[in-house]
Amino acid sequence: MITPAVLLFSLAAAALVWLAGRRDAARDPRLTLVVLVLLAGFPLLSLLPKVKVAGLPETGVAWVAWLGWAWAAGALLCSLRLVAALVQLTLWRRRSRPVDDPDFAGHHPEIRMLEGLNCPVAAGIIRPLILVPPAWHDWSRDLRKTVIAHESAHLARRDPLWRAIAAITCTLHWFNPLVWWMASRLSQQCEYACDERVMKTGSPAQNYARDLCDVASVCRAPATTLAMASHHGLEARVRRMLAPPPAGSSAGVWCLGLLALMSAVAFAIIERHPVEFIPALDADDVRTRLNADPFPGNGGDMVE
Repeated sequence: MITPAVLLFSLAAAALVWLAGRRDAARDPRLTLVVLVLLAGFPLLSLLPKVKVAGLPETGVAWVAWLGWAWAAGALLCSLRLVAALVQLTLWRRRSRPVDDPDFAGHHPEIRMLEGLNCPVAAGIIRPLILVPPAWHDWSRDLRKTVIAHESAHLARRDPLWRAIAAITCTLHWFNPLVWWMASRLSQQCEYACDERVMKTGSPAQNYARDLCDVASVCRAPATTLAMASHHGLEARVRRMLAPPPAGSSAGVWCLGLLALMSAVAFAIIERHPVEFIPALDADDVRTRLNADPFPGNGGDMVE
């Protein structure tokens, strides 16, 4: 996975994500998601027919084998983190219990209370659920509704799936800080999208921002979950709620996404073709070739 093509595409992808968010860093997560999917599926793109381009010859291959082993070791360690998160979610589901709240009876997805949790989170891809802390019953009715609206927005947008894709991409490209930056940007963009979705239901921005800060004051959710309020980026989210979002063009995002796809295919199919160097001739060879008869076999006779 550590190849020049992958590194070059990650650089181009990060530049596109930065360009798309130059005016509004978290306006639209679609482009970030596209480039992360392309990075995760880059080995499949590498199976496409190659286009050979002349370049410098290979100078050595001994270090390539060690680089492959180093990548495999890092990917294995990061995979253990994903397995631990999956095990943790399974244990949470078993330890939790349904919320006894008439306001949310029969709510879909299921709302469950988990002892030891201090922040509401949305989790699950195949069997989504919302986990709330024991302090749930101490919250006001309006705060509970805001929390459930936000976490339900995560699940409706399939954010746990997108976060899983980002985590898999980071596992495959654990050595690349640009990939980790794009995964962090995607998480931020998902939070902004959910904030907008909640406010579109009629929740006043000032009230929603207050509720967000109240939850964040006690939030210590693990990084592998989708929490409503984390301290990272909280100030930027509040500022965005209280100000009109910058205008942006969806067509521009789609164009950048198409450019990312074309770039990924181009980097995947281009293959370096070694240049064959012709050895230089010495002075005697040059003299012999210059004095050679250009018309051998004519015997020097000319027919008039």
